[in-house]
Amino acid sequence: MGLPILTSKNWDRWLTQMKVMFRYQEVIEIVQDGLLPLDQSEAQKKDNKALFLIHQCVDDVHFEKIQRVMTAKETWDILVTSHAGGDKIKKVKLQSLRKQYELLHMEEGDKVGEYFTKILTITNQMKGYGEAITNTMVIEKIMRSLLPRFDFIVVVIEESKDVTLMKIKEPQSSLEAHELRLVERNLMKKAELALKAIHKDEDRRKDKKWKGKQSINRRKTSQEWSESFDKRGRSKLNHNQKKFDRSKVECFNCHKLGHYSYECGNGKSKESRHKEEPLTTQEDSDSEPLNLMVTVAATKSHSESWYLDSGCSNHMTNHKEWLKDFDSTNKSRVKFADDSSLSAEGAGSVVIMRENGSKAIVSNVLYVPKMKYNLLSIGQLIEK
Repeated sequence: MGLPILTSKNWDRWLTQMKVMFRYQEVIEIVQDGLLPLDQSEAQKKDNKALFLIHQCVDDVHFEKIQRVMTAKETWDILVTSHAGGDKIKKVKLQSLRKQYELLHMEEGDKVGEYFTKILTITNQMKGYGEAITNTMVIEKIMRSLLPRFDFIVVVIEESKDVTLMKIKEPQSSLEAHELRLVERNLMKKAELALKAIHKDEDRRKDKKWKGKQSINRRKTSQEWSESFDKRGRSKLNHNQKKFDRSKVECFNCHKLGHYSYECGNGKSKESRHKEEPLTTQEDSDSEPLNLMVTVAATKSHSESWYLDSGCSNHMTNHKEWLKDFDSTNKSRVKFADDSSLSAEGAGSVVIMRENGSKAIVSNVLYVPKMKYNLLSIGQLIEK
């Protein structure tokens, strides 16, 4: 192990190390008090030993200051004076350290161990200039300058232990243990947030199943809906999408393959089919197209209009008087995209008038009293 070497930047540390070395070599009295009058021969040996240690522990710049000095005490005093200065300089430095000590507070991002090191470094420097600081003073300073998240730990320490009898390492260990728990909880919260974000992304991908359609937050105009559907109410296929194999389609009228019921020439009469079919794509080829996006007068409120919505999974209305065959036992909760929900107090069927005067029945319409709009679910219509 090498000897400590004095430079222009490590005076405080070198001073502490040299005092320990002098005590170990039993020459501390010679360095501080000089040669003793009794037993001059033994004292001279200790003085020479101390002077040798000082010469070995300084750099070239400091050695030039002491190379002509013949006693250990005089050599030591020169080094102390050149670094610590006189009494006035000591007072100025001590005042500066006191100011730093009083203004020092734990900052966001500081760890408990790092903050204890800052406090102890300043207090040791103050002790080097003659300031009397006890462990109790240091502990009280630390506990009143911690971050607010450690307040209840400080209260527990003050109530359960006598601060005047505590050592500095005792509150430090308690605070560091609490700090570790906070770090673990923050990691768990981050993991939960990441998992929640993954689930939300999956839900968004599921919601994009019906492309080109929009929720109630941005409704399409009648022109846009007419472009999305043909005159039979069927969704237009993308040019890149494969055409459906019509050879396997069975007609509901003649039960033959290769065509739909509305294309069948042997089907029922137009009038009878209008009475029986629900609100789906099964319309007579000669009937007028069903316009589901109802146009109302400016004086009519939103609560009396019907809106097509690709985002909702069920038909919904706030008009109980419109519902036929109302079933009050069919109760449920309707959940929206913002995680809010409303109560559905039952379900029934609604009769809608076509432009040609015929009627269409929309079944399984939920009664939601607090709904502001009447919604027709595109997904539910397509399923039928």
